[in-house]
Amino acid sequence: MTILLSVDTFSYKPKDKVDARKLVVDWLTEQGPEGEDCLVVHTRGELPKRRPGAVACVVSLPFPPEEWWGGKLQGLLVNPGSPSGTYFPDAKRNRRH
Repeated sequence: MTILLSVDTFSYKPKDKVDARKLVVDWLTEQGPEGEDCLVVHTRGELPKRRPGAVACVVSLPFPPEEWWGGKLQGLLVNPGSPSGTYFPDAKRNRRH
């Protein structure tokens, strides 16, 4: 996890809400291996192809507590589907570590 703090990381938000300049726009999530909602981040070299309806936005790690949506997000998926893919199931609880 320490290496992630020193590289640029990105996640996705719904394009229509970002374009409308909504003050609060939820991150798009994916289900983790255990079925819970996870924040998905990609490093610069592992960004997937552009997705219709989604915008890649910079994510600062460690993820601020107010961004965890009061309990909705549980884990953190990093570069899912790639050789460098990693899953942190306790990212919310252990964010200070």
